[in-house]
Amino acid sequence: MYSLRKNLLQTCPLVEITLLHRAMRLELMSMCNLANSGNEEDFEVLLSRIRDFDIVFTSHSAVEDDYLFQAIAPPSLVESADQEHIDETIMMRTAEAAVLDCCRETRNQDEKEKRIQKAKVCLCELKEKLSEHMLREEDSIFPCLAKFTEQKLKKLVADVLGSRPADVLETTLRMQFKHLDNDHAQHLIGTMLKVTKKTNFEQWLRYKTLNKNLAWEHYEAKNRRQQQKHQHQKITFKHLDNDPYCPSFGWRAAHLIAPCCQKPICCNRCHNESNECDTLDRTAIHSMICARCAFEQPLAAVCIACHSRVADYFCDVCRHLDSTGTPLYHCPYCNICREGHGLGIDYHHCMECNLCVLLEHKDTHYCVQSSCQRIACAICNLPFFHSREHVDLLPCDHPKHSACCGSCTICATNAAADAETLLRTTSNMKFSPSTPAIPLVAGGNKNKKPRLALATT
Repeated sequence: MYSLRKNLLQTCPLVEITLLHRAMRLELMSMCNLANSGNEEDFEVLLSRIRDFDIVFTSHSAVEDDYLFQAIAPPSLVESADQEHIDETIMMRTAEAAVLDCCRETRNQDEKEKRIQKAKVCLCELKEKLSEHMLREEDSIFPCLAKFTEQKLKKLVADVLGSRPADVLETTLRMQFKHLDNDHAQHLIGTMLKVTKKTNFEQWLRYKTLNKNLAWEHYEAKNRRQQQKHQHQKITFKHLDNDPYCPSFGWRAAHLIAPCCQKPICCNRCHNESNECDTLDRTAIHSMICARCAFEQPLAAVCIACHSRVADYFCDVCRHLDSTGTPLYHCPYCNICREGHGLGIDYHHCMECNLCVLLEHKDTHYCVQSSCQRIACAICNLPFFHSREHVDLLPCDHPKHSACCGSCTICATNAAADAETLLRTTSNMKFSPSTPAIPLVAGGNKNKKPRLALATT
């Protein structure tokens, strides 16, 4: 069994079981060692780590129940897994509460020691329970993996990744990179890149691993100097509104700084529509001026000077602020923000189409065997990938924008709305036997519900 386990760690595409289990065991061991050190300052760090671990564990348990166990696990394991996950969740909450108690101040030394001891016991019990559970799962599942082809296992990995939100995926990868050695980390990334080769996942991953902190480091040094210089002096910009309104994305408490002209703007769309200078890519925007305190800083959801919230929604990848009230999420595979509550909640990302589809249509949608980034609407010739319009499928399974169904293929005029006029015109015309009648344009299949998530940026 040891040789099988070692081989699977290096070759098996099902990294959700092989490598994530290994990283979770090592993280549990590291947290127990941190608790045993007895330093009060370490419990603040420990609280953050156990909360991140809870996020990873909850997501992992969900995909095991929804995808993995149904496909590859023996029936006996499936029956017991649900209750075990519930029991382990309760233990997780108990351990988190115990660590939180250790972070609260108390002058009673005996009470402090009692809290620390309780946290140690809870973490050790959690480590023993989860380690034993994961080992039992591996003993049941690993021998069964030989029955499945590599393509089938990669399809399972695609289902798992397609239902995992960007923030959960980032937390999971951070934990794995922290504990896996170089060979295992390369196998993990190699597998994910193969599964997501038709998507923009590599761009998202490159940003998260290489570029995330560059803008922050630049402005952190600049703003430290600015804060020292104006410590007792309020900076004001009289020409700026206190609550700028953006026609596209609602009210914000900040002005964006266009890097091309260094002017305050509402958003890249407003800037591009003004035609005052070159077209601005939203990802090039890195700074903003708070409308409350007029402090220039990196683009963020909260002002670092006055701590006021800039917008209801902020995406650091798309550099996108939104206060329209529409639920939004960032898809790490589309690598853009889309309307919806998130992957695994109401949408699932299809690795073949490279589009987010409604969760209820995950297994039934018309799957385009090439990336939808290269597919455009036959009427307006605009690509579906960045479309902000609903998409319908015609009976022939060709996609069109809902607004384009029933439109003229030459000028895109909605001919269905003028059907009565066309009918009146053709009824008054006399045609020779060789002259064809003017046909009425039939409407598209408007009864089908939209199946794709809408782009927002």
